[in-house]
Amino acid sequence: MKLKIKDIMELLNVSEKTVYRWIKDSKIPAYKINGQYRFNELEINEWMLKNKLKKHLEISQSVLNFGRIHTNRSISEMMEKGKFIRTEKNSISEIVKHLVESVKFPKYIQKEILLEEILERVDSILIDIGEGIAISNPKYPVIVDCENEEIITLLLEKSFEFDVLDTTPLHTIFFIFSANYERHLETLNKLTLILQNPKIVECLKVKDSVKIKEEILQTEQSWASGGEK
Repeated sequence: MKLKIKDIMELLNVSEKTVYRWIKDSKIPAYKINGQYRFNELEINEWMLKNKLKKHLEISQSVLNFGRIHTNRSISEMMEKGKFIRTEKNSISEIVKHLVESVKFPKYIQKEILLEEILERVDSILIDIGEGIAISNPKYPVIVDCENEEIITLLLEKSFEFDVLDTTPLHTIFFIFSANYERHLETLNKLTLILQNPKIVECLKVKDSVKIKEEILQTEQSWASGGEK
């Protein structure tokens, strides 16, 4: 329970009164410990994604801080390590099967077991973040060693409705493979932040993998040089 009321205020750019109102109305996951409210990072991250807050709020690099372990590998590097997969499947279960069949996993990961575990929670394995994009749920990370951390990008040839709250048909899915929960969460946050760039979203819609990687690399280089976050 790392986050306090002041952390939520800073993270979401809202007042203390608003946070307490959300708690009272059970609109935000919170725990009362020794008379003080505390928040779980993983639960807050998922809550933000589900409520599309990252899409509508102005979020800076401070979202990536709050005691997380910082990854050495950038999003563009993790995408380069991974691969882009085009698929004509039009259901989450079939898309997941295509993913597992197409990816070369480390020897210690058994594809049959991985597929079985994912399909057991197929209804909650993805989170829709808007604009027709979904990301693997931080509740269910696929853990690999540091050398095999990667992002698999699935470009759907047949878009379809995924979230009743999002009228844009699903066209892109990102699966994150990371070394631990903290690294998975940080990678997810970085990726979500990058996907606020409308140029990248347009590249995803037209399925231009080369341009997608170029735009993401340019965005990260801009961050490193102190450009707009």
